[in-house]
Amino acid sequence: MKENVIITGYKDMCFESGEGDKKQSVDFLKLTCLSKNSGVDAIGYLPLQLTYMDKEKAKIIKSLTFVPGLYEAEYAMVPGKNNKPSLQIVGFTPVKELHFESMFNEK
Repeated sequence: MKENVIITGYKDMCFESGEGDKKQSVDFLKLTCLSKNSGVDAIGYLPLQLTYMDKEKAKIIKSLTFVPGLYEAEYAMVPGKNNKPSLQIVGFTPVKELHFESMFNEK
């Protein structure tokens, strides 16, 4: 399944979690996008926040050629909680660069 989304921004994050021997590095990408399918009771376009780690993170970052931008999101079925099938965005294909700067300029 594919659908167009607007990626409004992302943040590449890394922090330390735990203490002592259990201390580990958590490295992930947090991405925000808008979809026309915001839900039955929604008005307008509500943001979706997606998190990617490890190999997924590297793949997603490589596909983001411009932000903000219109992208074709590719969905795939992946195992979710208790191995129940879940739809997840697994890739983005660039469609069109978007420019928001003019909406924030003071006049």
